[in-house]
Amino acid sequence: MCLAAVAGCGSGGSAPSTPATPSTAAYSQALQRIASQETAAQQRVADAFRKQSLPVLRKALKAFQADQTDLAGQLTALVPPQGASGPNARLAGALTDSATAIASLRVRIAHARNVTQAFYVLQSDLDSQRVGRKIGDAITLLTDLGYLPDQPSP
Repeated sequence: MCLAAVAGCGSGGSAPSTPATPSTAAYSQALQRIASQETAAQQRVADAFRKQSLPVLRKALKAFQADQTDLAGQLTALVPPQGASGPNARLAGALTDSATAIASLRVRIAHARNVTQAFYVLQSDLDSQRVGRKIGDAITLLTDLGYLPDQPSP
């Protein structure tokens, strides 16, 4: 689902093989698809907490870790328009950091006796909070640049 825009064929000699810079609209659409996937992944973890089952929660966190890695890869594969490269890289890096933080969190949650303890571990995890701020900051930059729509305040 990543953009794979490649420059067209040349006339006669060799065709360029570097990716073309996508239009602002195409980049924005790709970001919105990634944002939708991120929202769905977060919702699956929230749903797992509500089910009050440690095996379900552990499975959801493992899948969430994989989702974060996949989404970071999708962002890295994008060729952002001029001015969006930095925020795009920041968001991809933050999602990679999120996957790392979730791996650490999964180890700590493995020792929880129930979902309430697991929730406490999550709420007190400073790495997750730091990474959450990094993701939020990168999304704010991309929103301020007009590549993502404004999100309603909670």
